[in-house]
Amino acid sequence: MKQILREVLFFWKNEEFIRSKEMLRKYFLAVFTLIALVYTFYLFFINVYLLLTSPTEFTLLLIFIDLLYSALLLGMFRLSNTKYSTLCAYILLISITLTITFLFPQTRFTDLLLLYVFPVLAASFIICEWASFPFALFSIACYLIGYFLGGAGLLNHLFFGAILMIAAVSWYVATRLEYAMLAIYHSEKKYQTLVDQNPLCVYEIEGGRTGKWSFVNSKISELSGYAPQEWLAQPNLWLDSVSAKDRESVLSSALSNTHSGITYCEEYSIKRKDGHTIWVSDTYSITSAPGMPVSVQGVLVNITRRKRIEIAQAAIYRISQAAYAVNTPEELYPLIHNALRDMMPADNFYISLYDSKTDLLQFPYFVDEVDQSPVTHKPGRGLTEYVIRKGQPLFAPPEIFNQLVEEGEVESIGAPSVDWLGVPL
Repeated sequence: MKQILREVLFFWKNEEFIRSKEMLRKYFLAVFTLIALVYTFYLFFINVYLLLTSPTEFTLLLIFIDLLYSALLLGMFRLSNTKYSTLCAYILLISITLTITFLFPQTRFTDLLLLYVFPVLAASFIICEWASFPFALFSIACYLIGYFLGGAGLLNHLFFGAILMIAAVSWYVATRLEYAMLAIYHSEKKYQTLVDQNPLCVYEIEGGRTGKWSFVNSKISELSGYAPQEWLAQPNLWLDSVSAKDRESVLSSALSNTHSGITYCEEYSIKRKDGHTIWVSDTYSITSAPGMPVSVQGVLVNITRRKRIEIAQAAIYRISQAAYAVNTPEELYPLIHNALRDMMPADNFYISLYDSKTDLLQFPYFVDEVDQSPVTHKPGRGLTEYVIRKGQPLFAPPEIFNQLVEEGEVESIGAPSVDWLGVPL
């Protein structure tokens, strides 16, 4: 039973079943089979009730037929998403038509039409558009066979024309419905392709700025390191990715920027999946309509390079301004340190001065979370001395530092650094 329920949910939720004619047939077959199964269970319980209140052999036969049909329909439902789906459709409709003919023979026009119309209508949707016509002829043939074998009542000529007209209507409706559904699919596919090819990260959020992300294109992978499926699967991932220093302002903007039809733009930093921090420009607008949830559509642009240039320019300007405002170098060093903190993590920072006349290295400014300020000494084999010897900037993550140690260029002095950066002036 759990397997059957899983398959019902699979057919119900999987939108791929309207993406092609073949899948559409399988979808309709599953739906019609499920409807027939529910109706068969309904008849089964009715016949069980009749058997308990006024038992007859015919009622017992009907219960047996209901059980047989239920087993057949369950099997067909299980096979509706396989290569045997078309065969299942033929078996289902032929069985229904034969059951109508020999178990429920009718002569009244309305009764005939109501009984035979289901397989004729269903044929256009679960086999092919024009299948309603051969099933209409098959229904007429079954009716004639039942009439001549039974020999009761008058031959109902109106039924022939009516069932053929229903077949024509079924063919037209199925054709137009499939055309409309496939046209919508192809239109969505074109739109999806255009959005995915967009160099910007396009997104949509349902329920407001801090709501659930319902769509994001593939550019989110380049921007954040997360695949679109990962990004959408975690409801709070966007807000969690926003840097702690910018999160409060982003939340404040989410509360204030609520007017529909206005374009908003924000700049903030986010933390990528690999741990690196980047800056993004977020341009979005809000759409709201009566009876519809609030929707936010926007684009994210990586502006890290521009922001770094702006921050560097601001830091240089602050340092140059500070150089004019202070009286001694000792007052300038902390200001340089604070300016650099705006550009990068710089909790550990020092300034060293080398005097070539005395061949001494001194440290007029030294801030470190672990090590104490070194005393003035002659140059050794540290990273500071390496930069002075080479006259070039050095960025030394652990792998570069270990390589320099192996080559005999430097020695490990003090607590190990995660990343070491030195620039000669």
